[in-house]
Amino acid sequence: MTDLERLRHSASHVLATAILKIWPEAQFAAGPPVENGFYYDVDLPHRISPDDFEKIEAEMKKEIKANHPFERMEVSRDEALELGKKGRLAALSERTEPSKFKLDIIENIPPDEKISLYRNGDFIDLCAGPHVMRTGNIGAFKLTTVASAYYKGDEKNPQLQRVYGTAFKTKKELDDYFAMLEEAKKRDHRKLGRELGAFRFRRRRRPGLADVSAARRGHRRRTGKARERNRVRRRLSTRPHAAHRARKPVHKERSPSLLRRVDVSADGA
Repeated sequence: MTDLERLRHSASHVLATAILKIWPEAQFAAGPPVENGFYYDVDLPHRISPDDFEKIEAEMKKEIKANHPFERMEVSRDEALELGKKGRLAALSERTEPSKFKLDIIENIPPDEKISLYRNGDFIDLCAGPHVMRTGNIGAFKLTTVASAYYKGDEKNPQLQRVYGTAFKTKKELDDYFAMLEEAKKRDHRKLGRELGAFRFRRRRRPGLADVSAARRGHRRRTGKARERNRVRRRLSTRPHAAHRARKPVHKERSPSLLRRVDVSADGA
């Protein structure tokens, strides 16, 4: 795991800590670092939205300011299961509800594999690590979005809320990252295509499928008058030729009997 991934992994634990400060009943599944940041899957009656990000981030900043150390603890399987049954895993204290997702994870850990927990402040989580030394080592961060995700990616399992965020060592790196995203949006072919009238996207079609034909119809409507004038000109320019062909003279041959009568009258003269 790289230093940046370690930082982001630690940020996911701080995210879970903050959510529990606001909603103590939250249940957590997995919270790994990913390519552009981190996330944590949470089971919660309250539907988290971007409107909640400000207060979650405020709690995260408090945890970072507290500069709690990340303490690693190795426990036996029985100890881990006992803590999970008491609701102490991915929680700030013991709870009446067991830590159901953490218990399932423990059951799937191979028998010969060590089980470790990490603690920051009151928050204890089942985790293999690694983490930064202290919460204060987490630099600049920002929550970005929230989505739905099935536990373990299986639609037969409960649907969880996946809260995404990103983190960097410095605020400048964070600002540069979001500036890059804004530039990428400006160059997005879907946005440019709509603005230039090259194509548009329709809700009835599959997401992301461009309706090129509709844009072409719109282009024809915009240039319809000019096209109609061209068609009229073409019709007018071809009509005299057609009339001329229809009026071609037809040469009739004289009948043989008429020719004979003319010849006889000439001999008699």
